[in-house]
Amino acid sequence: MSWVLGDGRQGRAAGGNAPDVFQNSYAFLRKYGDKNLLLDLNGQAKAGNLSLKGFRNGLEKAGDIDGKLLGVPVGANTFALFYNPDVFKKAGVTVEDGWTWNDFFAAAKKVRKSDGTLCGASDNANVMYLYDLYLRQNGKAFFTKDSKLGFTEDDLTEWWGRWQWHAKTDELVPGKKSEQAKPKASISADLSASEFTWDNFLVRFAAETKTTLDLGPIPTTDGKRTGQYLSSLMLSGSARTQHPKEVAQFIDFMTHDPEVGEVMGYNRGIPATNSQYDAHRPQGVGAKIAAYAKSVSAELEPITPHPAGADNTGGPGDSLLADAAADRPGGGRPRGLCGRGGAPGPRLTRVPPAPGAMGDGCPDATTSWKTVELEGPQVLGPGVEAAWVSTNATAQYGLAAIQNLALVGDKLPGWPRGHGSDDT
Repeated sequence: MSWVLGDGRQGRAAGGNAPDVFQNSYAFLRKYGDKNLLLDLNGQAKAGNLSLKGFRNGLEKAGDIDGKLLGVPVGANTFALFYNPDVFKKAGVTVEDGWTWNDFFAAAKKVRKSDGTLCGASDNANVMYLYDLYLRQNGKAFFTKDSKLGFTEDDLTEWWGRWQWHAKTDELVPGKKSEQAKPKASISADLSASEFTWDNFLVRFAAETKTTLDLGPIPTTDGKRTGQYLSSLMLSGSARTQHPKEVAQFIDFMTHDPEVGEVMGYNRGIPATNSQYDAHRPQGVGAKIAAYAKSVSAELEPITPHPAGADNTGGPGDSLLADAAADRPGGGRPRGLCGRGGAPGPRLTRVPPAPGAMGDGCPDATTSWKTVELEGPQVLGPGVEAAWVSTNATAQYGLAAIQNLALVGDKLPGWPRGHGSDDT
């Protein structure tokens, strides 16, 4: 069992030598789908080898690209505002549904004046996924359905201009301080009182800071629409597999079996199916994520597939934002532009070998892909290979994911009970 979509294994997938089953990101579906590298699972679903029933929030359609079922979601997350409730309360700021961008920046100003040490917010002007939400609030999107950029340079100038004005008034964390804080985020380094990123990053931040953080709603343009959507982690099959039935059965097991849901918890985001969601009772940080996800569920909209190449340096959107950001005062390199439905960080290909595990989306400089080997026969039988990717952002959770695979291993016929081994 080996990990994919990391380091040299992207080339392996592109060369048509991908494992039979592998974990995929929503942003990669179009890329690999256009190259005919992914198995269309519709046939297996019709044959009864894969159930598409019981998915939450319509997620069973998340892997549908141009009529082909190229992936099945195993977990999902959405964007959120992370904030320090104690500092916000001290400043007299209330985070509530329907608040606007004007309200948000006014809150950042109040926090800065009230606290004196913390900036009101991290400078998230260059986060592609946040800008996408803003565009969607205004009837546009970062990418159109025909894989073109959905905004103009004037649109981007307006967005950046607003952030730049507040950066000049010392309400946002300066870019230099943000860089110095890495691999921590500005909010988990106790530099700011608020920051936008994916909701499941609360797990990471809780491990990085003693400060209590809450999740709040995305600011709106009109007091109503947030533009939010669920970004999903997927299980996909190789188009060249000789075992499509077993691939489908494995995916069905990993997405529907209650025990898998109980063991994996929120490792891959909030479980995509009702059976696994109901099987896991989150506590602490997990409970906060679950409560937030429930609070925004009625506002979620369909996601626009990312075009092929959006996950690569120099892909659509990347070059425009990167080049412009270099000239933006206080800007620097855009964050979160690798096109994977995830969080701020450098390009995947630039991640050095180091202990750690993946967060949903791009890893930061302390994370890496790992290889997991299981002793004994292949997972699903002779000649069948499977791949897995951890979705947490700290070494301890990466290790837990490896251990969890061994725990659920003996439940699937033909899957030996083995042990995980790091291979960086």
